[in-house]
Order: sequence, then structure tokens, then C-alpha cells
Amino acid sequence: MENNPELAQRLFRKTLELGPEPFEKGWTLVYLGQLSGVAGEPEQAAEYFKAAVGLEGISDKAREAAQKGLQGIPRKGN
Repeated sequence: MENNPELAQRLFRKTLELGPEPFEKGWTLVYLGQLSGVAGEPEQAAEYFKAAVGLEGISDKAREAAQKGLQGIPRKGN
């Protein structure tokens, strides 16, 4: 809401530290992946998206968003 990606990343990381339930953790990882992608950190984005895809108990929509995020990451050499 404040258009402050650094603050958003910090708060999402704090959320992960608190050990959220899989539903919240999945979306947190997706949002961190999206923020990393926008920040020009494709490797970090891929790590977050892969973690979300591999997490049991997340929503189907979060898993779909993570998979879509992975597909949108530029491949090395392209």
C-alpha cells in the first residue's frame, strides 16, 4: 500500500521467521519471489518459488502462482 518493496520484503521475511502455517507460508514465499523478481534477483526469486511449490499444505492458487512465477524467470543465456 505504501509502494515500499524493501519494507515489504522485510515484513515477509519476518513472517517466515515466525513459523506460519503452510497456507500463509506459501503465499509469503510467492510474494517474496515476486518482489525478488521485480528487484532483478531472478535466482532468489526462483528459490522462493521452488520452496513454495515444494511445500505441502499450501493452497492450489499459491502453488499455481509459484509455478507461474518460475515459468516467468528468464533462463541463463537468454
